[in-house]
Amino acid sequence: LEDCKVSLTRNDKGEPNWNMIPRSEPEPGPPPPPRDKLPVVLRDLQLQNCSLNVASLKLEEPLDFKFSSISMQHLESDRWQSNVSGTLNEEPMSIDGWFMPFQALVLGGPLEHDLELRFSRLTAQSSGSVKDAKTWEGANLTAKIHGPDIGVLLEEFRLPPFSEGPFDCQLKLNTEGSMTKLDLDGDLGSVDIKGKGELDRLINPRT
Repeated sequence: LEDCKVSLTRNDKGEPNWNMIPRSEPEPGPPPPPRDKLPVVLRDLQLQNCSLNVASLKLEEPLDFKFSSISMQHLESDRWQSNVSGTLNEEPMSIDGWFMPFQALVLGGPLEHDLELRFSRLTAQSSGSVKDAKTWEGANLTAKIHGPDIGVLLEEFRLPPFSEGPFDCQLKLNTEGSMTKLDLDGDLGSVDIKGKGELDRLINPRT
């Protein structure tokens, strides 16, 4: 797919100009069993020179994505290689790495990944696995963020200038039994950050 443009907006009443999955009335009788496979599987996805604009009253300014290229290829062992390059609000952005399997992103279940995101002056890396991609239960992974100056990044995101200088943080998640241990260590410029704890899952934790 080449030279595509998509604009997602909401008016002052919060009504969107899009509806990806129209709501339908439930069928009579028992609910259908949950899906264990996707109805459609993409083996090779290539997009060139595409743009996506997202606007809403909840956003201080629209999100303007311009993708020079998006590539997703299905490799052996159900592994997907992903490469994205482009800009977000005129700032350079890229994503490189792999994850497996693809259906876990939609249906949940075990997910493994090794990804690197670069945006403006920020680099984020994450690798490891989760038991359920929908709730992020059973996480065993390491995530890192670093960059040359947190002050410049705070200014770009229009956040309070609470610090400046190089930043480097690391988050480790290790699951033992039903609980995931959290270990955060690093600094945001002149501000040191340390934290330890445990929770049952990362999305909507119950404990």
